[in-house]
Amino acid sequence: MKKNLPEFYVEICSPDSKYDVTPIYDTIKTLEGVYAGLPYGSSSGRWGDSGSTWTAQHGTPSGADITYYSRYEDVFYRLNVDFPIDIIKDYMERAYARIDDENGETQEYKKLGRAHKSSSGNAYDSFSDLVFGFAPKGMVVVWLNFGITRIEL
Repeated sequence: MKKNLPEFYVEICSPDSKYDVTPIYDTIKTLEGVYAGLPYGSSSGRWGDSGSTWTAQHGTPSGADITYYSRYEDVFYRLNVDFPIDIIKDYMERAYARIDDENGETQEYKKLGRAHKSSSGNAYDSFSDLVFGFAPKGMVVVWLNFGITRIEL
């Protein structure tokens, strides 16, 4: 079943290493109802980019239920959110430009559908990464990555 589902990678980051958080419980909700989750361990990297990837997850991300510990603040937080379904479905159909089209008619994005796979010969990248950014006071930012294009959800 997973072979027919779209693939994506998950990253967790924080603004600075002193603000690292550690997930205690996590589930990434998917439209297909299959399990997806966060990488093991604590946040890393820099704001918007953990610098590492984890095992591919499957499905269309539609929300998250995450309990995490902030060492910096010595407090637990819980994020339980559903992403706007219409927006997610729209983004999952898109592929964003990374190089100019050969014909010189580059568009910001094209609707190529979820079946589209990015390749080195293609000028457009489809959704590839879901990035969670954890900041002090329980602030969480979620980004969708399309190759070099990052969109805040």
